[in-house]
Amino acid sequence: MLRLKNPLSFPGGNPGVNQSHPAASGLMFSAVPTATGTATNLVTGSSATTGSAPTATIWGGLGPANYFSAAGNYLTIAGLQTAIFKQGTLAAFFTITTTSTNVILGQVPSSGTGVILLGNSGTLVLQTNGVIYSAGYALALNTPYFVAVSFSGTSCNVVLLNLKTGVVLYKNITIVIPTGTFSGSMALGNYSAHLASLLGNLGPCMGATCFLSLPQLIQWAQTPWDFWYPRTFDGIFLSGLKKAVPAHFSRGFPDGGVQVT
Repeated sequence: MLRLKNPLSFPGGNPGVNQSHPAASGLMFSAVPTATGTATNLVTGSSATTGSAPTATIWGGLGPANYFSAAGNYLTIAGLQTAIFKQGTLAAFFTITTTSTNVILGQVPSSGTGVILLGNSGTLVLQTNGVIYSAGYALALNTPYFVAVSFSGTSCNVVLLNLKTGVVLYKNITIVIPTGTFSGSMALGNYSAHLASLLGNLGPCMGATCFLSLPQLIQWAQTPWDFWYPRTFDGIFLSGLKKAVPAHFSRGFPDGGVQVT
């Protein structure tokens, strides 16, 4: 009997860049945790720089991760473009261990305020130009999530997948276009001032200058790991062709919701 692999579980194996994925267009960075409490940018092969480094860990549901336990913990991916991207996509696997200001990813601007993806008092939000725009989705403690946001101009698509339950929440929100100039760095698990870390676990994450529609983000959430762990033909066959596994649309979740089966 062939046992199908759960597409929401950490797949194991070696990470790589899935060039065929829609989110790979305009890819700036694709980072995966290392065993030393830092991260490797798969686009360049370079390591993230650290100030007060997080702790390398293995967390159920995320696999290898970096644990940010203090406000000063952060990692920085440098060598990126120097213009604030007014169109872009950010995605990450994460957990939070306390309800606070939980910064997942943040642009490091040389002027202006850029874009910050975070949890604010236990709610998923996107911040641009210092203004917070709430997705309205509560984040449970010690629960593994996959989040992806994609914005162009004032339109921002948001998808939040609970890796434990398989529920996908999604919506479009209106934001202010990011302004200012970009230092060419992205903070992981923090933002430019390094004052409010994730206070949780951060798995693979990415940033690109492409814009993805809401249906594209929902489709990505059905096999979220594929971007960082591309599968060979044999891998696809042995996993039961998991891309073909349909999503079950259920009522009762905010904005409709999706239950991945």
